[in-house]
Amino acid sequence: MRDAVALRGGNGTGRFASLDALRGIAAFLIVTFHCWKIGLFPEPAGWAWKLWYWTPLNLLISGRPWVILFFVLSGFVLACSLERASGTDYRGFVLRRFCRIYLPFAGSILFSLLAYALVQPERIPALSRWFNELAWSEPPDLRSVVRHLLMTGLDGDDGLNPVMWSLVYELRVSLFFPALFLAAYRWPRAVLALGLLAHAGTALLYGCRTVQCQPFRGQDGVSSVLLTVYFTLFFIIGILLARYRDAVARRVRKLSVPGAALLGLAAVQAMILPNIPQLRLIMPADLLFGLGSATLIVLAVGRPGWAAALEARLFAWLGLVSYSLYLTHNIVLLTIVHWFHAMASTPLLLLGVVGASLLAAAVSYRVLEAPAMRLGRWAAVRRSAGVQMVQKA
Repeated sequence: MRDAVALRGGNGTGRFASLDALRGIAAFLIVTFHCWKIGLFPEPAGWAWKLWYWTPLNLLISGRPWVILFFVLSGFVLACSLERASGTDYRGFVLRRFCRIYLPFAGSILFSLLAYALVQPERIPALSRWFNELAWSEPPDLRSVVRHLLMTGLDGDDGLNPVMWSLVYELRVSLFFPALFLAAYRWPRAVLALGLLAHAGTALLYGCRTVQCQPFRGQDGVSSVLLTVYFTLFFIIGILLARYRDAVARRVRKLSVPGAALLGLAAVQAMILPNIPQLRLIMPADLLFGLGSATLIVLAVGRPGWAAALEARLFAWLGLVSYSLYLTHNIVLLTIVHWFHAMASTPLLLLGVVGASLLAAAVSYRVLEAPAMRLGRWAAVRRSAGVQMVQKA
């Protein structure tokens, strides 16, 4: 009974500390992935190639799996919060999500503008195309800043902070998440089937012709909407995990230690295999990432030993600042590399990027993220109180 209560409610605040930590680890691995993408290292060959691509080291140089994990986690955590609520106040929910996602994001765009003005970046031929062209490739103007703030989700409208591509889908799905939650709890199999069909159908309409296709941004308004539907599947997976979490966790708790370890290894392999060049044509990458993410979540909430390990102080802190780390690290990376690449060794440069990213995340959490969350809660409570007063009148 005690386990069931803990599983239903998370910690005393209604959150799962182990899942916050999992999100923090994922955010940190995205930082290491972007460090890899700078182009400071030669492409591994021979035994080194096998080591980096076939072992868990691959998790350090992969980004896509962790973004899919963010989507599944959001579906799970939001479903748990709506499940605990006495009623679903749609406008209050959207207000909280808007403040939670959009306000820190808008702050990151301002941060990027200030950093760009200080750095005045120029192309560095010795570094990768990713580093030189994905962000800060053109001087920002008012039109581009407005398009960033509108979160169009279109290619070219995220050059000030490329990681915002995933936030576009997070915020859009938030607009219809309560309806998705209610439908998935009422008709779970039908919603999952429709989600899978919509995922495959929108991928084809978008232009995907192989199972390895991993779309990011829309080329126009229609394709951007299609991709919103495409990524909705992973929120559905999270919702269904929340719906059946007690039953699934009971089964996971019954596993032996070797059995749980094998399940964890299978989850890691699901996050790795689609990244191996020889397997890309036959691996449905995003679906495997979604499956691996779901398995990691189940282990994090269903195995006390895994949960305890994830709740270690370092991981708990990473979980606390995970969103701020995700939002600010790319801007910090660009700034540090542009300023110091010519004078610092590669190890020192990367240590500087990681250290400065963690520091920026801590500051951003205190200055932007935490106040935005408080504002969202305050606005939702005010709205709820106003509705009750109108109803009583």
